[in-house]
Amino acid sequence: MTVEAVLETLDEYARTYCAKDIDGLMAVFHEGEDISVIGTGADEFCVGANEIQGLFLRNFAEATAKRFEWLQRHTMVTGDQAVVAVSLTIHLDVAGDLFHVPVRWTVVLRHLDADGLGSTDTHLPLQQARMKGAHTRSSRNDGDREPSRPCRGFA
Repeated sequence: MTVEAVLETLDEYARTYCAKDIDGLMAVFHEGEDISVIGTGADEFCVGANEIQGLFLRNFAEATAKRFEWLQRHTMVTGDQAVVAVSLTIHLDVAGDLFHVPVRWTVVLRHLDADGLGSTDTHLPLQQARMKGAHTRSSRNDGDREPSRPCRGFA
């Protein structure tokens, strides 16, 4: 696992998110159920592919991300795992109004092998410069939006 491969994964996430490509976006994540996303809303603690996909589909319905503007990215790689601390601005179109949303994002990635075997489970060959994301957490600087659909036991 290299820093370049980790950053390519973040770029792939941004490309597929902005394209509202749910299949491409979900392909960035490990295919098992041991994945999670903690979003910006009070109800956005999502575990497993179904909850995460539901969150992304809801986000796609509410707004269109035009661009992820990377401000700072600090990547720490140890063996087959990486942790990335990110500061960025997401440029959103919400019903024709443009917003610039500052975001702090922490991503944990684990490289998986093609057979999905063992503790180093590389899902894609290293030369493809992609890893499957294990966990993400994000927090907005401008406060939480109102929850509209809970992921996991939130009212």
